[in-house]
Amino acid sequence: MAQEYPIADLCQVLRVPRSSYYAWRHRPTSRRAVQNQVLRAKLASLFSANRKVYGSPRLTICLQREGIPCSRNRVARHMQALQLKARQKRAFRPKTTEANHDQPIAPNRLIQPHSANQVWVGDITYVFTQEGWLYLAAVMDLYSRKIVGWTSSDSLKSVLVETALRQAWGQRRLPRACSTIRIGESNMPAAAFERSYVPATSSPA
Repeated sequence: MAQEYPIADLCQVLRVPRSSYYAWRHRPTSRRAVQNQVLRAKLASLFSANRKVYGSPRLTICLQREGIPCSRNRVARHMQALQLKARQKRAFRPKTTEANHDQPIAPNRLIQPHSANQVWVGDITYVFTQEGWLYLAAVMDLYSRKIVGWTSSDSLKSVLVETALRQAWGQRRLPRACSTIRIGESNMPAAAFERSYVPATSSPA
């Protein structure tokens, strides 16, 4: 603007003494302004180095480790001025069912049970804990609606459901002359999960 209009006219319109304007022009950069320049340069560098996913809390810690004293509010203010916005990472959600697989899908042969140990059904779920995701497999007697076997693990492998089925088998003490069939969709962690269990000779609970 000073290149388009005389300084005297601009000062008169803005009601600023010309002496104040020239004093501001020749004033040395303040210590705070220098610190802000250093902070912004380092802030932009750290933001890019951390894949643009760090927000003001973690960047504040990084700057303090670099020997630059700052508060979280100050870092957030400069991030806003530099238009630095952390990208939000998608929360991890376990996936226990996979529809895109080459495993055969058996027809639904589930029968309505009239006594215990005729039909067992099982499923897998997951629970978030302080140590990470915990996976839980359970086997239920469809007649009594009682959980007859279960197990948990920190990994989603076939041994999870196999252990739950073996536990149910052992607790109910079923004879060896039994047969198993699978119903419904195949689950990703264990296509061998016996979704229903039909003993050849049922025994009371």
